[in-house]
Amino acid sequence: MTNTTFKLEEVELKNDKYPRPTGHRILIKTLDIANKTNMGIYLPTKSIEDHRAIASIGKVIELGEDAYKREDMTSPWCKLGDYVMFGKYAGHRFKYGQAELRIMNDDEILATVPDVTNIS
Repeated sequence: MTNTTFKLEEVELKNDKYPRPTGHRILIKTLDIANKTNMGIYLPTKSIEDHRAIASIGKVIELGEDAYKREDMTSPWCKLGDYVMFGKYAGHRFKYGQAELRIMNDDEILATVPDVTNIS
């Protein structure tokens, strides 16, 4: 029996008129689950939705003006363009076109992800 590997894909933003983070918040574009496996097999909608619920990786697309500028932060945990991991329920989720975005506090970032192709 083989394991099904889910592929993460990045949805393009239709323009740059999305809401901007303020203060110490960060705007993340979450990665979506592809509708077919790495072997080209299309997945049932239920399976995609189940994995989408646990996908907690995204790309930093904007930082608020005060992000990582507090005394208790010795250095920024992430920067613009980084792929990051965050909690399942972190931040405020919303759709912008086909992309799902999240605005979250700068301290809700759990890790940076150097290579998203190895995440499943």
